[in-house]
Parts: sequence; structure tokens; C-alpha cells
Amino acid sequence: MPSKVQKMSALLGKFRTLGQSKREKTQAQMSEFLSSFSDIHQKSRQRQVANFNLFSLLQLSKNETTQTTVLGWLLDAEGSHGQGPLFLEQLVKLCGDCIPSEHFSQPYRLLSSAIAPQLRLDLILYRPGEFLVAIDNNILDREGIHQADLEIIEMRRLGSAQRIPKERQIAIFLTPEGREPLSGDPSHWHSLSYPQLAAAFSQVVPQLNDLKLKHILVDWIEVVSRV
Repeated sequence: MPSKVQKMSALLGKFRTLGQSKREKTQAQMSEFLSSFSDIHQKSRQRQVANFNLFSLLQLSKNETTQTTVLGWLLDAEGSHGQGPLFLEQLVKLCGDCIPSEHFSQPYRLLSSAIAPQLRLDLILYRPGEFLVAIDNNILDREGIHQADLEIIEMRRLGSAQRIPKERQIAIFLTPEGREPLSGDPSHWHSLSYPQLAAAFSQVVPQLNDLKLKHILVDWIEVVSRV
């Protein structure tokens, strides 16, 4: 009878095949969205539209699915933003640099609940044998029974299946105010707020040369700073 670790490995194989096609589709959609977003942004600025923010205009600031998709895109080193692991490095710094940045120099994998609905966690980024970053994106401030503990179990199973040392497995509980999880042992989690994340990402805006990316990132930072 297959062990839980073997089942997780088999499941990951299926996710990878499915996820690759969906990832390519997501990349194309994000590229198209970037172009459209930038065009609308530019025209609105030219017309001197005050306080223009497309995320707010489309009422997406508190849409958990949209925010998870955008965050996953930013954290994906292969994302069409072209910045490699820059945003993941900024995120991990908020957790005390518990994973050295050299571990992000090689390609890593992204799992999302949008790609794999069976996942409890919203986002998982990992490189076999190297590191694992698991994220519960909780904008709506709600938790299921034992949710946080079950997510830690899910992370540990994946970490074990991928032979990732526990000290390089981190779980992030992301909420508007940075509160600790209530549905499990908070000592297993790094509790971060969206304003903290926005401040960290703001630090890299000046070094971005892509105007389209700057437009979307600045507006995204603005809305998540006040979710």
C-alpha cells in the first residue's frame, strides 16, 4: 500500500503536467493584462484622472482569488514580469532570511490552489532538495476548522517527498493586519501583513525598467496597503 509520501509524489506529478499548461495560459493572460493595464493607466494619467487605480476601479482589491493570482505571478521566477526571483527574495527577507538567497538562483516550481484545487495552501514555491515556501493568503479573514494545522501537515508531506530540510521550509500566514492563525499552532507560521509585503515590494520599484510592470506593481502596492 503506497505511503502518504508516495501518494504526495504521485499527486505532484499529475499537478506538474496539468499545472504546466495552466501556467503557460496564466502567463499569456498576465502578459495581455499587463499590456491592457498599461494602456488604460497611461491614457487615464494623460487625461489627469485623479486617484486612478485599476484594481480599485474593477473592485479587485479584496478579491482573494485575484490577489493570489497576482502574488503567485510576482513570486514566480518564470513570470512574464522578467524579474526572476526578485519578489520571492523580498518576501523571504520579511521572514528573517531563513532561506539564503542562493537557493533561488536555480529554477523552482510554483503550485497554486487555482491550478490544483486539491491543495489546502494557496501558493507553494519549492525546489526539490533546496527550499519550500508555503503561503496561506487570507484576505477575507476566515479559517476552516484546524485549517492552519492541516496546511502545515500538507507542507511537511511535500517537503518530505521532495527531500527538503525542515529548516528551509517556511509557512507564511498573510492577512491584512498580520495576525496569527487561529486554527492551528501559530509557532509554525510567519505571520505577515499586506502592508509589510507592500513596503517590501516598494523597495524594488525604483530598479524596474519595464514601465508596464511599474504601473501594475505601483497600483497593486497601493491597494494591498489598505485592504
